[in-house]
Amino acid sequence: MSAEWFFKLKEFDSLGKMRISHLKAIKEQEERLSKLNIKRQEQLDEVNALKSELLSVQQSYFETEKKMNTAEEQASRLSEIGGDQTKITHFKQEAGEFENSLFILLDRTEAIQIALEEKKTFLSGLEKTFKDIENEVNQEVQEKEKEV
Repeated sequence: MSAEWFFKLKEFDSLGKMRISHLKAIKEQEERLSKLNIKRQEQLDEVNALKSELLSVQQSYFETEKKMNTAEEQASRLSEIGGDQTKITHFKQEAGEFENSLFILLDRTEAIQIALEEKKTFLSGLEKTFKDIENEVNQEVQEKEKEV
């Protein structure tokens, strides 16, 4: 009878070790998903930051454009009424500076849009990968839980 108990205890210990192994595998798979989820959230945060920056740059563009138009109108009006040439020159110079600022803002807008498209493409691929891995992990976790 003691040999029978010995084998039962040995089998019980073996099952316990297998259970621990399966629980460890489940935990590893869940951590794998968690890491991907963190990566996905980081990408979403970066996309949101880029969108916010884009809106800010576009707002600056429109404000600068208004200022440029105002300076050009001032120079035009002063020229029409025969105003002070130094003021006309000042307004034209100011309009030119605003125009240069607009080019810089346009370049920044384009760079942000390119970065945004790249992030969206990456995020789309990451979502597909996440879903594939999630299905794989869920399937493996179910198998391990069933064995446990």
